Amino acid sequence: MIKLYHAPRARSLRVLWTLEELHLGYDLVLLSYPPRMEPDFIQENPHGTVPYLVDGALRMNESVAICQYLASRAASPLACRPDDNDYGQWLNWNVFGEASMTYPLSVAFHYGDWYERHVPGCSKYPEIVRYYLDAFQDAVAVIEARLEGRTYLACDRFTTADISVCYSLFLFEMMGFGDQIPDVVSDYWRSCSARESYRSLAIIEAGPMRQSRK
Repeated sequence: MIKLYHAPRARSLRVLWTLEELHLGYDLVLLSYPPRMEPDFIQENPHGTVPYLVDGALRMNESVAICQYLASRAASPLACRPDDNDYGQWLNWNVFGEASMTYPLSVAFHYGDWYERHVPGCSKYPEIVRYYLDAFQDAVAVIEARLEGRTYLACDRFTTADISVCYSLFLFEMMGFGDQIPDVVSDYWRSCSARESYRSLAIIEAGPMRQSRK
């Protein structure tokens, strides 16, 4: 069975959402944040980050790549095929959700109020925070333009590209900036997060530290 190491609200949420959408059985190990503080986990994954997927002899730790791997291996509609007209767009938006959206948010998150409250002696860097939040808003504007006349980002259906981008919207909202998301993007986020697969995540994250989903 697939095993996923996951910390609540971390990038591994993408993988968890994908697994639920695919209805795949998996063994879930919930970790505290930051997971690198867990000695047993460091023995398994010296890099100390989540997600960390174990599938037989395979080990993976990049959330977007894992989602693409799972969806493609299952020949699921969550993946676009090379002969789809939007195949290139699907690849692009998968990576865009991480590189152009989650990355600037993670920098703002760690240099902002949250980090100062949780890491003694760490000062805020408001100029850095503002720069990266502006970069995120620039990326949201690109998503807004892409969604003009569309329900989803690629292949006219819900795919891992939407999961990738929606994780960043979730993180932005969690940081307290949900009211700064444009209406078109906000409606898109609400529609995607209304899916049964996403709504089940709250139940999973509130459960025991180790679970098996079949």
